[in-house]
Amino acid sequence: MTLTEQPYYWSSAHRPVWFTYTYESKSATTNSNDGGYARIELAAAYTENSSQAPAVGDRLYISNTASVYYGVHTVRTVNSSTDFTLNTSYSAGIIVGQGVKFIRIPEIQIYKGYDTGEAYDTELPLTLMGTFTPRNSPNYNLRFDVSGYLKKIFPTIPAISAAGVNYEMFNRFRLKFDGSLKDPFFVLNSAIEHIELNEYFVNTGRYLVGEAYPYLMDCGKNVLARINNDAVEITFDTSDNIIDVSP
Repeated sequence: MTLTEQPYYWSSAHRPVWFTYTYESKSATTNSNDGGYARIELAAAYTENSSQAPAVGDRLYISNTASVYYGVHTVRTVNSSTDFTLNTSYSAGIIVGQGVKFIRIPEIQIYKGYDTGEAYDTELPLTLMGTFTPRNSPNYNLRFDVSGYLKKIFPTIPAISAAGVNYEMFNRFRLKFDGSLKDPFFVLNSAIEHIELNEYFVNTGRYLVGEAYPYLMDCGKNVLARINNDAVEITFDTSDNIIDVSP
């Protein structure tokens, strides 16, 4: 599968966080009659995961809209790694053409935290949050939102008792399937729009209050948070000043 849509570098846990994967595709070179069923041969074998090559009962999607075989078909017989008989009636003389996709839907695990040897592996250790199997989408790809898992990482009201890195306001997350952990992404306990979060607040020095300036109360202790070096840092301000919040 190929990742075609991924989360922003930093995501807000309380906004949809989408992944989209497309299936591996191969060209079909021949179409023949196998006892009344369509038999197709591919130019090359599916190589993405050799342990999960198409088997009897699996589905192939022929994406060529000009073909009478356009649509989803079930594998009836596996003749070789490139040769499959479909549970579909044979149509004489039809060329299958390009774009035969293997609808392979893996079991996916989602993890939070940092692996051994990575920053904050003690404070935010790598932890399995859940396992799921997505569904084939109407566009014949895998598209799923993981924000339901990300929301569960954070307490409703994070504890803020000291200056420095606050481990209740951010974390990392990543997927695992086909035996390997995928690239990590950062998540913030917020509902800021993803594009705004990354443009204005990620490692920019700006506080997570206003686009340009924080608002400081004229008495008491002000708690300021910002994303710095890919972590959320807390600062206490007691300057008793009011700063204009306008950009």
